[in-house]
Amino acid sequence: MAEPDSTDFDLLWYLDSLTDREFQIFKNYLQRMISDLNLLKIPQIHSETPKEQLAALLAISYEGQHVWNMVFSIFERMRQYDLCQKITDRRNREWCAEK
Repeated sequence: MAEPDSTDFDLLWYLDSLTDREFQIFKNYLQRMISDLNLLKIPQIHSETPKEQLAALLAISYEGQHVWNMVFSIFERMRQYDLCQKITDRRNREWCAEK
């Protein structure tokens, strides 16, 4: 399991950008992805799981980069291209900062 870091706080900003209906769709995609990739199951994810709790669960259950890859892929499937672009911009800033 990954250590908690700023991933959950950053991720919450992206999840807050979704409407309630979009958030439910996001959770459905996430559960399918976890199952399809045979990842560690997070039993606490259900239809009533709030955004804050989901962000925290993802941050402590998976490595940060893996979380962002999953979120990006789900946003692509949801056609949330503006959020995909923001994730890409975030990644580029982090990459530049590491140089």
